[in-house]
Amino acid sequence: MIGVNGYKQDFISSSTGGDALFLCVDTIVGVTIGGCRPGPAANAVALFPNTLPNTDQVKTLGYFGAVNYDFSEQWSLSAEGRYQDDKFRRGLTTFQTIQSKKFLPRVIAQYKPTADTNLYLSFARGLIQGEVNQLIVDADARELVQFNALGVAASVQPEILDSYEFGWKQQFLDRRVSLNSAFYYGKWDNKKSRQIFPINYTCGDSPAIPGVTPGCRGAVAGFAGEAIAGQAARNADGSPAITNSNLVSAIPVKIWGAEFEGNAALTDRFQVGGSFTWAKSEIESGQFATVAVIAGSPNIKGNANPRFPEFSGSLNGTYTAPLAKDWNWFARGDLTYFGKTFVDLDNLATCKAYTTATARAGVERQGLRVELFVKNLFDDDSWAACARFLEFDLPQDGAGNPNLYQTVIVAPQLKRQIGLRAAFKF
Repeated sequence: MIGVNGYKQDFISSSTGGDALFLCVDTIVGVTIGGCRPGPAANAVALFPNTLPNTDQVKTLGYFGAVNYDFSEQWSLSAEGRYQDDKFRRGLTTFQTIQSKKFLPRVIAQYKPTADTNLYLSFARGLIQGEVNQLIVDADARELVQFNALGVAASVQPEILDSYEFGWKQQFLDRRVSLNSAFYYGKWDNKKSRQIFPINYTCGDSPAIPGVTPGCRGAVAGFAGEAIAGQAARNADGSPAITNSNLVSAIPVKIWGAEFEGNAALTDRFQVGGSFTWAKSEIESGQFATVAVIAGSPNIKGNANPRFPEFSGSLNGTYTAPLAKDWNWFARGDLTYFGKTFVDLDNLATCKAYTTATARAGVERQGLRVELFVKNLFDDDSWAACARFLEFDLPQDGAGNPNLYQTVIVAPQLKRQIGLRAAFKF
């Protein structure tokens, strides 16, 4: 197989992120807002980047091919390759471009010593496009010194994952029992990490509307700074005025683990199944600003990826029996376990493990199935997901440190649901 594909995207976003067209309408006589002149009419139009610019252009051209060869009835080899040329440009008023040309291979060797046994070994490389920190692209010399000290750059290179996997698929007892297992290791370079950093901007170089950086003369209501264009933004008492800035950095990570899945027909009517996943990860090096205030250091080397459990699994059982001519009835139960997870890269807070249950019962015949189901059978109220966030209800310190107080935002489980479902195949 050979092929070629091309992709082009033009994306413009406004509001929180992207680029905005600002039409200045001053409705309060005598009050000047930004570049507006006092008066009731629209008298200024400005194009400016917001603090999270999302406007971008993407062009991708890829050439791919694959070949499969059976050396014998037992041995086979599959080799695939893709050469991909990505160009990513961020911004509308100022630009930063990332271009990457990568070859992405995948190789799978397979051995089938018997009709019931399948062993395989694979290697694959994957890619996720890079990112641009527009605030650094637009920074002046004194702002760049701060960004460099924080270890963040204007361009974040594409994420690359090299993944190795060994698998064993086996059937037993005339295929009444099956077991699938996989063992993997991956090296994940340039994994994106979004953080909040405190920056003292230069007046006139705002990450929002030019000329209204907090702490600058002419700023929006609520800021009493007296610095003028070209000077460092400062508070009314002369201290540096800090703006909390959202930036993306990259960290290298190792991942490894094992997955198991099995099914067994205990009788002609009763089947059971289950799965088990063990997943580990380790950050090889990296800095995470949010942890410094609590731990005394931003170093997160050795920490694990957040929001994915080390252990998870499931169990299920299904019973089927004849009901009437051409009709069967069935009942099925499922248990799903989702293990403890870290809230963020700092690995300080955790989200507890939980187990949910689902029950189903119904009737079916050729092409028709009707079932009554109950999701979250025991109405478990554990948090389904947790993520770190900033605590805005508490004041920052004098330096405007955005990471002084942390909190956790949580997502609840869906409540118990009872319903009736019908499916018809034709």
